[in-house]
Amino acid sequence: YSSVGSSTYLGDSVEEAAAAKLAFNGLLLSFAALLGEATGLARSYGVGPDKFTAILENTMFKELGKRLITKMTTVKEATFTLELAKKDLTYAVQAAEQTNTPTQILSASKTLYELLTRIGMGGEDYSKAGAYESRLIDRYD
Repeated sequence: YSSVGSSTYLGDSVEEAAAAKLAFNGLLLSFAALLGEATGLARSYGVGPDKFTAILENTMFKELGKRLITKMTTVKEATFTLELAKKDLTYAVQAAEQTNTPTQILSASKTLYELLTRIGMGGEDYSKAGAYESRLIDRYD
C-alpha cells in the first residue's frame, strides 16, 4: 500500500493480514463509487467537480477525494482494474459471510463492479466506477 499509505505490521497471522487487506480495499472501492454518486448529485445542481473538490478541501476527504475525482476525470491507464476490484470485493463479501458480518454496502459495491465488468469496463481503472455512477445521475436530468 505504499501508494496509499505506509505499511502496518499486524503480526504473523496471514488470516488477519488478508482480512485487513480486503477490508481496506472494500472501503476504498466503495468510497470511489460513492464519491462518484456524490459528485454527480452535486453536478446535477450546478456544482461542478472543481467546486465539489474545493468543498472536500475542508474535510477528512481532502486528499483521497481530490485524488479520486482527478482519476475519475483524467486517468486513462488503469493502476488497479475494475476486474481486480470486483475480485477483491467478492472475496471481502465471502470473508464477511464466514463471520456473519453484515455487508450491505460491500455487497452493493460488489454488484456495481460486477456490472461494470460485464459491460466491458473490466480493464479500466477502479476510479471509473465513480465516473460511471456520476454519469448515471446525469441520465435522469
